[in-house]
Amino acid sequence: MPDVNLSPGDTVRLEPNEAGVVCSGVFPGLCLAVGALLESDMATVLAELRKAMQIPEHEAFAQSLQEARSPA
Repeated sequence: MPDVNLSPGDTVRLEPNEAGVVCSGVFPGLCLAVGALLESDMATVLAELRKAMQIPEHEAFAQSLQEARSPA
């Protein structure tokens, strides 16, 4: 996803990939199976999310959030 400057309230339409999954360009590892979500198939939605959260970029992002919360 290209870098964009967004203001509060702005939205960017994300198109699903060939597997029907949309992934955040801001939050690594946040990927949702659109069809399963629309069908309330939460087992599939969660399985896709868990799989997506295994990428190294998600781990680094989560670590950066944890470090930002920790007192200096």
